[in-house]
Amino acid sequence: MERFSYQERTGLDIALHSLIIPEENPVLDSMALSIKESEKYVQKILEEDPDNELGSHDLVFEEGCLVDDLVGIAFVVCQRGITSVVSSYSFLQEEGGRVNPYFPDSLPLAGLNYANLITLVGQANAALARYDGLLQGIINPEVLLSPLTTQEAVLSSKIEGTQATLDEVLEHEAGQKMSQEKTDDILEIVNYRVALHMASEALSSQSLSLSLIKEMHSLLMDRVRGEDKMPGKFRNDQVFIGRPGSRIEQATFIPPSPLQLVDHMEALDRYMAFEEKDVLLQTAVIHAQFEIIHPFNDGNGRIGRLLIPLFLYQKRVLSRPMFYLSGYLESHREEYYERLGAISLEKDWEGWIAFFLKSIIEQAKINSDKVKGILALYERLKSDIVGITHSQYAINALDTVFSKPVFKTTDFFARSSIPTKATSSLILRQMQTAGILVPLKEASGRRPATLCFPELINLTEGRKVV
Repeated sequence: MERFSYQERTGLDIALHSLIIPEENPVLDSMALSIKESEKYVQKILEEDPDNELGSHDLVFEEGCLVDDLVGIAFVVCQRGITSVVSSYSFLQEEGGRVNPYFPDSLPLAGLNYANLITLVGQANAALARYDGLLQGIINPEVLLSPLTTQEAVLSSKIEGTQATLDEVLEHEAGQKMSQEKTDDILEIVNYRVALHMASEALSSQSLSLSLIKEMHSLLMDRVRGEDKMPGKFRNDQVFIGRPGSRIEQATFIPPSPLQLVDHMEALDRYMAFEEKDVLLQTAVIHAQFEIIHPFNDGNGRIGRLLIPLFLYQKRVLSRPMFYLSGYLESHREEYYERLGAISLEKDWEGWIAFFLKSIIEQAKINSDKVKGILALYERLKSDIVGITHSQYAINALDTVFSKPVFKTTDFFARSSIPTKATSSLILRQMQTAGILVPLKEASGRRPATLCFPELINLTEGRKVV
C-alpha cells in the first residue's frame, strides 16, 4: 500500500467531478493540505467559470506537482465559499485508461439472497453457541485461555507478514533476548493483544464506535512499523493496494477517496447499530466493509479482525470477546483475500458471507477442542499439584503458570501472591521435579531462571513446539 505521487510525470489529465456539499466540511477542514500550490489552479477554475458553477474541468499537473494538490484545490475552493467542490475524482492516463477509487455499497445490503445462506447461518450459530457454552462454564477464562488470546494476536499479525511464533512471544515477554527484526514483530503482536484487552474493557460501558476503533488503532501502532502513519486517525491520502513498487494503474484495489472516507465510516457505524436479520451475517458484512473502506494508512487488516469478537460480544452472541477467527483465515489466506476481492470486482457479497460463515463453523470446532483440552489439563493438574506441593498456595501457583506459561522465577513470585520467596521457590522446584515445568534458561549469578509450561504451549499451538 502506497501514497502515490506524480512528481516525475507530466501531462496527466485530472478529471474533476463536482458535487454539492456544505460550505463547512469537517473532512476538508481537518486535513493538512498542500494549499500553496493549489491557489493557481483554483484561480484558473474561477477564471474559466466566473459564476462559480464548477463542472468537469481538465487540469494539467505540471512536473513536480503532487497529487495532494488536488485535495488542496478542494480545500481552497471550499474556503472561498463555493459550495460545489471536488469530492470525487478519477486519474486518467495519457492513453485514456481510467483508475477510480472504489465506492462501497450502501448498508444494509440490498438484494442479498438470504435463502441461499440460511443453512450456513444456522450451522454457524449452533457451532458458536456450543463454543460459548464452554466459555460460560469457565470460572476464570481470562487466566486459563490467556495463551489462546496471544495465539490469536500471533496469527492475525502473521496474515500481515510477521514471522514470530507463540513460544517466541512468550519467551520475549519473559525477558529472552531476540533479534531486532523479531522484536519488532513481537511488539506488533503484543500491541494487538493490548488493543483487544482495552476494547473489551471499554465495551462494558460503551458501544463499539468510531472513536473506540481509532483508540484501538492508536494502541496497535504504538512504537511499531507504521507509527508514523497517523495512528488513531483516518487517512487523508488516497492509497492503493498492489505489489511492492507497483503504480496505481497496476493496483489490485483502490480504496475509497479520503474526501468521502468519513461518510463511509459513519455509515458503517450506523450499520453496527442496525438490527440485521442475523448477527453473524452482519459481522461478515461489517468486517468486509471495513476492509473495503480501508480507513487507516496501516493496520486495517488487524483492526478489521479485532472487530469480529468485539462485535459478537457487544451483540451478546458471545459471553466474552474470546472467539478468535485468525487461525482459519491465516490457513485459508488466499481464499480469504479472493472472497474479499470478489466483492469489489463482482459484487459477490453472497460468496464472501458464505466463506465467513464456514470459517465460523470450522474455527468454532477448533476453538472448542482447544478449550476442552485446556480445561482437562487444568482439572488434572489441579488435583495433582495439591498432592505434589502439599501447599495451600498450590492453586495460586497453577493459575499463575496458566496465565503466563513462560516466565522468570522472580516474575512468578511477584504475580502468584505467594507470601514468601522461599515458598515460591519450593513450589517451582516441586513442579519441575514433577515435569510440569521445564527450564528454558538456567539461573546464572544474579540472573533468575526462565521456566516454561510446555504442555499448555503445545496444546495451544496444536503441535509440539517446546
